[in-house]
Amino acid sequence: MPGDKTYLGDGAYVEYDGYALVLTTENGIEVTNRIVLEPNVYHSLVEYVARLKRAQPEPACLAEQEGDDAG
Repeated sequence: MPGDKTYLGDGAYVEYDGYALVLTTENGIEVTNRIVLEPNVYHSLVEYVARLKRAQPEPACLAEQEGDDAG
């Protein structure tokens, strides 16, 4: 939903503005950086991550952590 900001970790947040994803970093007081990922840029990012996942060995940042699927 537009306007719902979600914390990603490491001071990073994401929200959807109705058209693009808006990534921000925050220091606890204010937004310190802002990146707007339009749909075509988001698609390029997803494709990049897919290529990384196909690479061997799997990068640690993409490895599934135990308990992620716990419900």
